Amino acid sequence: MAKKPVLYFTPRDGERDGERDGERERTRLPLPERDDGSVSLGENVCCPSCGVRGVKVSGGNKRISQDDLAYESDAYCTSCREFVGELRLEVSTLFGLREDHAVLYGRCRVY
Repeated sequence: MAKKPVLYFTPRDGERDGERDGERERTRLPLPERDDGSVSLGENVCCPSCGVRGVKVSGGNKRISQDDLAYESDAYCTSCREFVGELRLEVSTLFGLREDHAVLYGRCRVY
């Protein structure tokens, strides 16, 4: 059975004090249910650029992660459109996202 997708947000460098062993703290988020695809980081979280409370972010520049197990994108504040961190969507995969993509969308092969 396939696992459900999981969405995480990692703030840009220097935004939170939760760094452990050189890794930045990441927060699990609910999947977006809005038509615009944005997701709220919480009522008490402020945008580091414009200062709006209850900041909502949306992703841009989608790419496959280095570990080949998730999609990553840059997270932008929906109010000021400034970069605030990174979104990571972990999904089920059979052989890794690059290989799955090649099999599903590659050319047909007849042996």
